[in-house]
Amino acid sequence: SGEGRCVQFEANDYITFDDINLKGISLLGLRMQKLTNKNVVLEVHADSKDGPLIGTVTMPDGKGYKDIDMAVKDPGRLHDLVFIVKGEAENVLLSLSWMEFKAGK
Repeated sequence: SGEGRCVQFEANDYITFDDINLKGISLLGLRMQKLTNKNVVLEVHADSKDGPLIGTVTMPDGKGYKDIDMAVKDPGRLHDLVFIVKGEAENVLLSLSWMEFKAGK
C-alpha cells in the first residue's frame, strides 16, 4: 500500500553510492522486500564489489516490506558504498525502498 520501489536486485546485482563518510554511523536502516522463498543476503562493501565488507544482513522470510537495521563498520574517511545482493535464485530477489543512516549510541 503506497510502497515505492527504489531499486530491484537480481542475484549478484549491485549499486554504488559515491563518497559516503560513515563517521558516527553504526546502523543502516533499510526498508526491503524479499521477492523469493530462497535465501537472500545484502552485503555492503567499501569502494568495490570485492572491497572490505562493512555490513551484511540476511533477509527474513515473510511477505511485504520489512524495516531492518544492518550493523555497519566505519572504514574511516570517504568511501564508495557498494550494495550487493547474493542469492540462490536467478530472478528478482530483493526490492529496496529506502535507507537511512543511524548514529551510534
